[in-house]
Amino acid sequence: MNKEIDQNHAQEKPPKRKFWQNLLIMDSGDLKRLLSLSSMMLSFVLMLVYLVSYLLLMPVIDHIFGSGPVFLATLMESLIPAIVGTGVIMLTWPLFRDKRVLPAAFLWLTLFAFLLFFAVLFALRDDEAAMASFLYIFVLDVLPSLIIGNLAVWLRYRKFIFM
Repeated sequence: MNKEIDQNHAQEKPPKRKFWQNLLIMDSGDLKRLLSLSSMMLSFVLMLVYLVSYLLLMPVIDHIFGSGPVFLATLMESLIPAIVGTGVIMLTWPLFRDKRVLPAAFLWLTLFAFLLFFAVLFALRDDEAAMASFLYIFVLDVLPSLIIGNLAVWLRYRKFIFM
C-alpha cells in the first residue's frame, strides 16, 4: 500500500510557477544567486564605475598633462581612468563569495561594448565624420577599460582557481 502511495506521489507534477518565480525565488523563499543575472546587473555597476572615473579624472589629467605633447596627454587621459576604475573594481574582489561573478560581469561588459560598437557603426554608416569621432572615443576610452579590466580580473580569477 505504501509503495502505491509513493508511486502516485512521485508521478504528481509540481505546482506551476510563473517565469520570474523560477528565476528569483527558491523553495525556501530566499533569493537565488544566478550567475548570469547577478553578473549582468553587476556589469551595469562596472559601467558606472568606469564612467565616474573618466568624468572625475579627465579634468585633473588634462590640467596636469594638457600643456605637454598631445600624444602623451591623450595616452594619459585614456589609461589613467581605466587603471583607476579597474583598481576600484578589483578592491571589491573579497566581497564576492562566488568568485565567478566579477569575471562574468566583465564578459557581459565586453559583450555590451561590442554590441554598442556594431550598432553605432551600422547607424553611422553614412556619416564618415561622426563614425570617425565615435571610433576615436571607443578606441581611447572604452577599449582600455575593457582590456585592463578583463586582464586584471581574469588573472586574479586564474590565481584564485589554481591556489
